[in-house]
Amino acid sequence: GAIDSVNGLASSTFYCTSEENTGCSSLLKPTKNLGIGVNEVIEVPTYSMEHVLDQFDLKNDKAINFVKTDTQGKDFDVVKSFGKYLERIKFLHCEVSTNNQYENEQNKDDFIKYMNSRLFDVYIVSSFDHVFVNKRTMTDMSKLNIPNIP
Repeated sequence: GAIDSVNGLASSTFYCTSEENTGCSSLLKPTKNLGIGVNEVIEVPTYSMEHVLDQFDLKNDKAINFVKTDTQGKDFDVVKSFGKYLERIKFLHCEVSTNNQYENEQNKDDFIKYMNSRLFDVYIVSSFDHVFVNKRTMTDMSKLNIPNIP
């Protein structure tokens, strides 16, 4: 299955890249910028992250300390799919750009604006990844000692 910003159970097209780098497989169709071919196109069941987390007993868990996403141009949709759980996340490490390696990939500026509107600050920036910090859970940012992402 796959994670995406969907209601309930959905079905999505999934582009399986060649064995050269299967980690570049995505719900988005690769462009020539990726430089890797597509071996197979399949339909996969698709869920929101909120739906997945609802399957666990998290009522007593006040925080989710760290989440990392790297979903080949779909991180913004995956983050939106956290629903009610998003405000519990303390740190969120996301791929905010793939340099147009996929058709219809997320817009980095829209992603940052969305996160800011949900009370997350950008703490670490690289060309492809950002680490967001939840202002609800971090009161003294000066105490953080996280190394820079290369």
